[in-house]
Amino acid sequence: MLQRQMSSEKPDRLSAVRNDEGLKDLLRIYLAEPDKAHPESEAGPPDLRPALLGPYRDLETIRHDFPVVLVADNADTPIVSLATIVDGVLDRTAPEGIEGERLRRHLYRLETSIKRLAEKKPRLRLSELWSLASTALVRQSENSDRLRASLEAAAEALPHDGWLLTCGTRSTRQMFEHAWRPLQSERAVREREVLDELIARLSEVLESERARSPESTSPEALEAALGGEHAGGIDFESLSAVLRGTRTSRVMPAKRSKRLRVARKVLQRERALLPAGGGNGVRRRREARRASVCESCIEAVDRFDAKLQRSVELIRAVRVAELELENHYREERHDDFFKNFGTWQLTPAEYRALPPLLVYLNADTLSDMEKSALVQILASDMPVKVVLEVHEIPVSDSAIAPPGTFTEWTRQIAGMAVSLGEAFVMQTAASHLPQLAADIIEGLRCDGPALFCVYSAPEQPECTIPHYLRCASAVESRAFPSFVFSPGRGTDWASRFFLEGSPQCDRYWPEHRFSYETSDGKEANENLAYTCVDFLALDPRFLQHFVEVPRERWHANMMPVVEYLALTQEKTLDKVPYIYLVDAQNRLHRVIVRRALLTFAHKCLANWRSLQELAGFNNSHARRLLEQERARLEEESHREVQVVETIQPAQAEAPAAEAIPLETAPAVQAVAATDSGQPYIETEFCTSCDDCTQRNAGMFAYDDVKQAYIKDASAGSYREMVEAAENCPVCIIHPGKPLDPSESDLDALQQRAAAFN
Repeated sequence: MLQRQMSSEKPDRLSAVRNDEGLKDLLRIYLAEPDKAHPESEAGPPDLRPALLGPYRDLETIRHDFPVVLVADNADTPIVSLATIVDGVLDRTAPEGIEGERLRRHLYRLETSIKRLAEKKPRLRLSELWSLASTALVRQSENSDRLRASLEAAAEALPHDGWLLTCGTRSTRQMFEHAWRPLQSERAVREREVLDELIARLSEVLESERARSPESTSPEALEAALGGEHAGGIDFESLSAVLRGTRTSRVMPAKRSKRLRVARKVLQRERALLPAGGGNGVRRRREARRASVCESCIEAVDRFDAKLQRSVELIRAVRVAELELENHYREERHDDFFKNFGTWQLTPAEYRALPPLLVYLNADTLSDMEKSALVQILASDMPVKVVLEVHEIPVSDSAIAPPGTFTEWTRQIAGMAVSLGEAFVMQTAASHLPQLAADIIEGLRCDGPALFCVYSAPEQPECTIPHYLRCASAVESRAFPSFVFSPGRGTDWASRFFLEGSPQCDRYWPEHRFSYETSDGKEANENLAYTCVDFLALDPRFLQHFVEVPRERWHANMMPVVEYLALTQEKTLDKVPYIYLVDAQNRLHRVIVRRALLTFAHKCLANWRSLQELAGFNNSHARRLLEQERARLEEESHREVQVVETIQPAQAEAPAAEAIPLETAPAVQAVAATDSGQPYIETEFCTSCDDCTQRNAGMFAYDDVKQAYIKDASAGSYREMVEAAENCPVCIIHPGKPLDPSESDLDALQQRAAAFN
């Protein structure tokens, strides 16, 4: 029946298009390929950007995660946002009341000045920039003495010092290199302590045995030990005979002595290769860091294999030493084992704990062999940490890649690595690295492989959008979602997988309030979704896919991209998708989005839905169980209604029975509402998440036990009811039918509501 209904709707829609010349022109623009021979003919207004990015033109005056401070010699917090440091200083120094607010304003002005100075003087540390900015601020102040004292006290409260780093094309590598260095020093300290202890204990055993050996009591040895100016008159021959007569302890077997000496020699050799802790080892520490960094996965695999045999010898020596020192070594059992000791004898924990390597990769220049080596590393136990920088997110477009070409691997490699199950995986953008600094340290410290897939927008000198915004937009728009997969945190998905850094994880697209002025000068507000199509509007490669439509040509069948993407294919035949862009003067433009980009949007949405399920949002398995439970409850309520209807005739002569209150019979309420098309909530399953009540407190409310019910369905729009149903984490809101038949876009809204009715 549904198929016949769709078949009948299609001719009606096409007929409407044929009779509407304005709509035909808009559809022609939407379906046409860009004019690649004359791109200037379709150029839009200069400096267009998504409407939600309009307020972010001057990032220097807006607090965000950059610049960051590269803290010196701190393995736990090597990267800290300047804004975080300023907030911490305020928490420690700002007094209560008016004085505290005054200091807060001064420090925020100081922060802005430091940002500008860091651009001009990149070689100065935070403490030096703080001093310069404070001097300039005091010079401009009327009450300079009090301000100087406050700023000096704030400077003394600085918890960190280091060089400032802005968000740019090289910032990703600089942050990872800075985080890697102290971790390697920390690792060297731990190894040095372990080796020093084993060497000392082995030396103690060998020295003790040497002291008990016959050679130690020979006349020559005694004379060498006791000789000198006070040795006159000592008969070393007699003393030696006496000592030999009293020595009853057994001498260490030669085989054991040799094992201990060989083990100590191997440990001493490895100890000598470690960087020294003092200043004399600066060169060696630099050499060690260079030796642990590679520029390709093939190089990393070769270098790891070359070091593997030496690592095997070290682990063999450590095991022998530990067995001997605990007196657990048994020649009949252990000799053959250690004689043939090789990589196959290493435990998975020992293999993953071998000296790690850090690899930097550029996704734009990877060969097929390099991709194969990357997969080999991620599927193994090799302790190789890979930083894969993605500068351009590939989009399926015939002008960029031939059909059938697997161009989107850079957006999928992190998900593929997650499916392997044992590698630490992080995907994010360079703009979000300061937020995820703790996760970065966790991934670099963990045993085994790790992948950091980071989007860093390409260099585009002609682009006026700041690099930070272009990177952040990739995460915000779901084009390059941010997530962390950490196998070391647990054994289930709830413990391992997190959408760290991705905003509004429970929604398909993030929404933000947008304020603008109408043509008649009135202020208006509406919620705008930020989609991957908005992100593509920042990329000069796709400017021709966005065509401005003058206000006089706007049509009722134009709809926002976010609503268009929610429609079935049959419903889109007479619809034209658009987004809002603003120019340098903040004038609003409605632009049509050509069809070529919507395929990419659908893929991004499908990928995001999969990630949501892994993270526990909109989980289809939970929804299926909920539907089964709902069906069971409806069946029970139906039987209860039948029982009531059967009893009522028998009580015809009795006084009229009091109606069952809907509040105390939710199952009966659900059946009644379903039959009438009224919206309803399965109150008994409410998790009290506050989403619906915060969305519209007049429409939704809590009962006495803080479970939601529909207070007044007419207190809001049908769109709000549908959006509340879509965002309900347990899917218990049923929108029913629209109350206001004049509300716009009811066809699309009812299509979205069908999944919840």
